[in-house]
Amino acid sequence: MVDWAWSCSLLLSMVLAFPARIVALPDSLNIPSERIYWVSPNGDNSVARMGDSTRAWADPWTAVARAPDSSWIVVLPGHWTFGLPGFGAQYEITAATQANLLKRSDLRFYFHAGAFIEKIGPFAGGNQPTGLFAPLQAGHFEVHGSGTFWWDTEVYRHSICHIDHPEASLYFSAYEIRYGTYGCALYQFDTVRLQINRVRRINCSVSTISLRHRGKQSNCYLEAHIKDYDNSPGDSDYSGIFSTRCCGSEVQFEESAFKIRIDHLLKKDPLGSTHAA
Repeated sequence: MVDWAWSCSLLLSMVLAFPARIVALPDSLNIPSERIYWVSPNGDNSVARMGDSTRAWADPWTAVARAPDSSWIVVLPGHWTFGLPGFGAQYEITAATQANLLKRSDLRFYFHAGAFIEKIGPFAGGNQPTGLFAPLQAGHFEVHGSGTFWWDTEVYRHSICHIDHPEASLYFSAYEIRYGTYGCALYQFDTVRLQINRVRRINCSVSTISLRHRGKQSNCYLEAHIKDYDNSPGDSDYSGIFSTRCCGSEVQFEESAFKIRIDHLLKKDPLGSTHAA
């Protein structure tokens, strides 16, 4: 018996109120300074040190590679790009899985407002299911703050968030995500909490939140709050917000709860102006 606890609140308004941008680490996160790996566009990987904001890493991928489990990685405002070699990306990769920033157990991120990670250039990079934040092992993973993340790709199965382990939990917060297939692809998971200020789809987008494990799951919890959902480049309806099918197969849950809230739905009319639907 499938037990769905479902609530969806669509609060429509012509006035968009964006939250104040965070400029300091909130005390509520209780981050021990000696466990912080700082990342800055002015950083230097050759002299970077844990716990010293004046000796930051130059990119988040190197910080992840050097950080031990249970570390905090704090990303300062800046623009980082990734993609195939030869197209001008700062971080060059040859397989999509190399973009994953959640490779370590119990890793935690904080992205300051103005921190922006973007995929650039063509990206074939393999058809492996993956994401920019993709916990594939047991543990608790957190992405806090107001970062902006774009993965514009038409390659199937690439997403901003991807989770696939029955004992993995993810908290994800962002100012904006933009994606070409899935925003968040959820296979097996324990708990997922999403808080996103703005979602921007591009052509070929499938779903912002897609439940994709073709098998029965139980005792899962999903909670998502999206403030502004911009469907302008996509289809004329909103079928791409939440999906419970994978390749034509139903995804089955029991003793599980899903809560989804979207405050504003935006779309463009034929003349190109944006308005609340």
